Amino acid sequence: MAGDSRTSEIEARGSNETDKRLGQELAQAQARFAENPFSSARRRDLIEIHKSIGKRYLKHGDKQAALAHYEEMLMHYEGLCRHHKSQCEIEHEICICQIEVGDLRRALGDEVGALVAYGEALTICEKLVASEPQNSCFQRALVIAKWRTAELDSPNNKRLLQNTHDHLLSLQGRGELKEEDIWMIDAIKEQLMANGPSCSVWQKVRSFFLPDA
Repeated sequence: MAGDSRTSEIEARGSNETDKRLGQELAQAQARFAENPFSSARRRDLIEIHKSIGKRYLKHGDKQAALAHYEEMLMHYEGLCRHHKSQCEIEHEICICQIEVGDLRRALGDEVGALVAYGEALTICEKLVASEPQNSCFQRALVIAKWRTAELDSPNNKRLLQNTHDHLLSLQGRGELKEEDIWMIDAIKEQLMANGPSCSVWQKVRSFFLPDA
């Protein structure tokens, strides 16, 4: 028992030191960015630090604090997009971040805010897939954005779910669906046969991008 207590104290101290270090790194990165807000490298530094801090809050179960950092990430991704001619990869990062933001809002009970984020992701993914239909990362993000939107868009739920299911079957038929994603086909079919998303499915898909909280 004494050994367990000692281990817990060490872990807590290490965690506090990490939090302090990340806080200092964030302050320094913010100061550097303020000196040159047109620097993509400095904006990238801020994104990575916000991501690290956001994941730590998720690990400790503080979704509200994590959301604040993911929304900061989103703002900086959008800033990168405004200053780059080659935007596809940045827009893909924005799409993923929008889905992450949507997942956090949904977990916090803000389904309206989540639907807005999913809708933004869907719009971006449709554009990316239209420009590069062979890009598997873009296709996967589009599938997830459609699925997420379908679950919260009640008037269009069945249509969007069916569209997502057909999209997955099409990818599978062309040999472009990864083996680890094949389960999605049956999961969406299950939802189509039900009256809404099952709890078990949401628990599984909620961590497409976000680390387990």
